Order: sequence, then structure tokens, then C-alpha cells
Amino acid sequence: MEKNYNIDISYIDYLINIISNNGLFEYSSDIDVLNKLKRLLNNGESILVEDNDLRSRLQENSEYLSLYNRVYPYVRQIIKSSVIDEDDNTIFNKIKLSDNDVIELAQEFFAKQNSSYSQLMRDFLEDASDHLKFIPPTPHTEGESYFIRSTGDCFCIVPNYSNIMKFSIFTHECTHIFDWYINDNFLNNFLIAESHSLLMELLACDYLNNLLNLDKENIKRQLQIHKLIKTDSMSIYEIMQMLYLYKRFGEDGIKKIKRVYSPKYLEYISTYSLDVFFRYQLSYLIAIELYILYQSDKEKTLWLIREIVNKGNFKTIEEVLAKEKIEIGEHFTDYERKLILK
Repeated sequence: MEKNYNIDISYIDYLINIISNNGLFEYSSDIDVLNKLKRLLNNGESILVEDNDLRSRLQENSEYLSLYNRVYPYVRQIIKSSVIDEDDNTIFNKIKLSDNDVIELAQEFFAKQNSSYSQLMRDFLEDASDHLKFIPPTPHTEGESYFIRSTGDCFCIVPNYSNIMKFSIFTHECTHIFDWYINDNFLNNFLIAESHSLLMELLACDYLNNLLNLDKENIKRQLQIHKLIKTDSMSIYEIMQMLYLYKRFGEDGIKKIKRVYSPKYLEYISTYSLDVFFRYQLSYLIAIELYILYQSDKEKTLWLIREIVNKGNFKTIEEVLAKEKIEIGEHFTDYERKLILK
């Protein structure tokens, strides 16, 4: 019998009231997250643009430059090695998978990893009937997970694609929830918090492709992810150029920026904080190294990603990986070229 999955907005309102009425002011960010979830459930848009003024966004981004400057060399590495354009013209073959099909396949996929993943999946499914929703695809989300620290609720949103993306995104978002179960502080390390989910998504693409004898649908999705990362890398490059002009020339710098870039592009750049673009870059480079290691040493890979979730942070990640003789970005160009050749 097919099981239904849904997220009741009245339950979201109930949680907001609990947090508000009990004076849990340290969890006010949870209310913001719940309101973001409500917007997505109501109209397919989770982002609330309160201010997309270029000047204020540049000022905000400039205050975090010392953090971003440490990651920027990795972004430059992604751009420099480019042998793939960023335009996403991916056309997937149709694969009809029901919600229950995807969940059963994910259970099998995680069980193939080890017993810990099986247990984490069972823990998630205990609450999934009213904490998971497959929504019509929109331009505004490729899947999202929401973590409500004050109540312990985890919500998962997955676009209902008729192709491999429905499965790959579901495994990606499930892995975020697993990270929450393992170490709820890991998600605060936003610069590396996507490492585990990206690794599992790359592996899930291969798993489904082999299981269903698909025609390189795994490569298509992996290549699409690659292009999305490159697009964000180019956005980071452009923003860093704008920040240079702004910090050096002030108002004259803003005038220069407006002469160089179109109003539409500036509106897009001003909509997001710089951390949104940086969120996947370092994590993706880490995921690639672990994905390659997995092909020869599955157990070591799964042990190492658990170490990263349990102990890793942006300050220590290079050291954690170096102990296992893994250099971030070492195989990036080779991986990219193999995607093309496949």
C-alpha cells in the first residue's frame, strides 16, 4: 500500500507558536527557518527578499572577506581548470518513480553502505509521514532540509522530478538529516556542511544507474552538479571583483560596477549573501576526493566522512584529510575530464 507523505502547514504554525510563547528567544532563528518552510510550501519560493540593494549587499559581504579569502583559492582552482562551460542544457530521460519507490530505493542504497546508514534512515522514516513532502519542481529549489533545533524536528522537501534527480536529491537531503542526527553542530560549518550530502548524491547516481540499467543518467546528473558548482564559482569571482572596486573606490566603485554589469545581473547578485555562493565550493572538492577514494576503499571513505561530520570544521578540514593523505582538489581536473569522456 502506498504511503502518503505531507507537511501540514498548521503543524508549522503550531511549532512557531510553541517557540514564541515559551520565550525561547535563543531559538528565534528557528522561527525564521519555519517561516521559510511555510513560504516554500505555500508558493514554491523559500527566499524572502527584504533588501536587494547593491550597496548594502556589498557592505555586508565585505565584512566577511577574511573568511571568504581563505576559501577563494579553491574557487579559483575550480574556475582555472574549467574544460566545461557552465550552461546547463541537461536533458534527462524520463524515469517514473513514485514517492514510495524513491524511499525504498534510498533504503536499499543506504543499506548497501553500512548498518549505521540503515539505522539513520529508519530514524528519519519514523517521522517522515508528516515531515517529508515531494513538491512540483520550481526554479527556486533543488531540494531543502530544515532543522528546528528547539523542537528536534527535521523537515525534507524534494522536487518531484520524473528523472534521476528525484532519487539523487532525496538521498542528498536525507544525508543532511543524518548529519543532524550525528552531530547537530556540523551544520554550522556551512563551508564544509555539504561534503557528506554531495558525496552520497554522487554515489546514489551511480547506484540507480546501475540498478535500473540506465543509459548514463548518472553521468548527466553528475555533470549537471559540476556545472552548477562552476556557475556559482563564476558568480563568486564576479562578486569579489565588485568588492574590490567597492572597497577601493566607494561610491565611484559602485558607479563603475553599474557600468560593467547589467541591472538584471546586479539584481540577481544582490539577492543573495556571499555565503550562499561559497556554500558548495569547498564541500564539492572534498566530495570528489572521497568519491574517488570510495571506488578503491569504500570502508575507509565511509569512516572518513563520519570523522568529518563528527570532528571536522573549516579550520581543521585540511589537517583531517592530510592525515589520510588526501589533498583537497588534487583530482578535480581529472574527475572533470573523465565526466566529459564518459
